[in-house]
Amino acid sequence: MSSPRPIILVWGRRKRHWWRMWPAAVADMRELWGQRWWRRRGPRSGRKIPPDFC
Repeated sequence: MSSPRPIILVWGRRKRHWWRMWPAAVADMRELWGQRWWRRRGPRSGRKIPPDFC
C-alpha cells in the first residue's frame, strides 16, 4: 500500500460507474434495498421480488 491518493482519485472519478465494475455488488445491494423497499410496500402487492430498476 503505497499511497491512497490514486485510488481515491480513481474512485471519485468512477464513482458513477461503479455498478459497471462490480455487478455482484449491485445485485447484493439491489436485493438488500429490494427487501427494505418491499418491506414497506410489499404486503399490498404480494410480490417479494423487487422490480429491475437500473
